Amino acid sequence: QQTTVNGKKDGVEKPSEIETAIDAFLAQPTISPDDALVTGYDFLVAQANAISDTLASQGITTIDTLLEENLTSVQSRDHLFNRPNAYDLNSINAHFEHYRFFPYDPNDVFATEVPGIADYSGALVFSVGCHSGLNVPDEDSATAQTGTDWAQAFLRQGATFIGNTGYGYGDSDLVAYSERLMTNFVQELDYVGDGPQTVGKALLRAKHRYYNTSAAGSLSNYDEKVMAVMTLYGLPMLE
Repeated sequence: QQTTVNGKKDGVEKPSEIETAIDAFLAQPTISPDDALVTGYDFLVAQANAISDTLASQGITTIDTLLEENLTSVQSRDHLFNRPNAYDLNSINAHFEHYRFFPYDPNDVFATEVPGIADYSGALVFSVGCHSGLNVPDEDSATAQTGTDWAQAFLRQGATFIGNTGYGYGDSDLVAYSERLMTNFVQELDYVGDGPQTVGKALLRAKHRYYNTSAAGSLSNYDEKVMAVMTLYGLPMLE
């Protein structure tokens, strides 16, 4: 049965999955990140570097990057699924579908692989990938593999997930569109001007900054979509 909250489909589809997300928050309501994983290729490399630099300036001591040809399916699985503990922060940037993403090589990586070895409880995962945050009801899919979307897979493991419910946008020359929004988000994670920061407030402030720093008369329907489709799955008061 599809679970609904305020008339909207939730990113997790069963009461047990919602309970997992709540229990993970109660067990760890605050993230004190020590390490991070940042990926990207093609036009996403500039954004990946900007996010890595921002995290380093915020005191993250270990930042592992998988860029360009290093973002293979084997390396992706080793870093995402086959280590004892997931990275505290995971910026996974690649071409996506709701149930898989496309590494630099031809071998896809699937959301059904998330259970793996790594413990994702309390981790934060975010992506600019197209449809990375699209929640698809299991019963509308032909197989468990296509029905298990990234939001559902990560929340089942106690993580918080942020992704696009529609297409993500970027630029080959600039950090722009969805790339700029998520770079804003990472910068806002360290903002404490109005009290302890939460993931919900960080995403809200990132969208406000995106809008407020757009040049007069330049805000387009693409910009509106960038802000609209980036969606938080989990509890927004996670600090």
